[in-house]
Amino acid sequence: MGRVAGSAMESVTLRTAQASDVDGIRDLVSALAHERGSITDAAAVGAAVEECIGQPGREIIVASTGGEVVAYAAVHWVPFPMLGGREGYVSDLIVRADQRGQGLGNRLMDAVEARAREMGCARLMLNNRVAAESFERGFFVKAGFRQRTDFANFVKPLEA
Repeated sequence: MGRVAGSAMESVTLRTAQASDVDGIRDLVSALAHERGSITDAAAVGAAVEECIGQPGREIIVASTGGEVVAYAAVHWVPFPMLGGREGYVSDLIVRADQRGQGLGNRLMDAVEARAREMGCARLMLNNRVAAESFERGFFVKAGFRQRTDFANFVKPLEA
């Protein structure tokens, strides 16, 4: 997918996730949860990552340097009858804390957008927590997304 400049003059490679990336992606999710003061079920996160890798309709793009995953974006290609095509739903975008502000999030979103165009998607969609640092910085607005004012987002937790 390409290279971007990383910290300490290392190069960062963007590529489709492989089975060997599961632990690195899981660690990024756990680190973000820790930053937010919560915990994750590492086994469940790993299983979800495994389910996305190499499966039709799902894709994870990772940014890696020196064989280590430092950021990733997960996207799901959803058939959307009302659009007459597909929508790319970006479920996750996580950049390791020490790599933030260096353009990795932008590069990942550019890669997702390029892939969505290849897939013939009519649009990309994502949710962003209002309390998230990325929302406060206007990350997604700067990336060309617009915040909807005519829709409400609803979730219904399905507890086991």
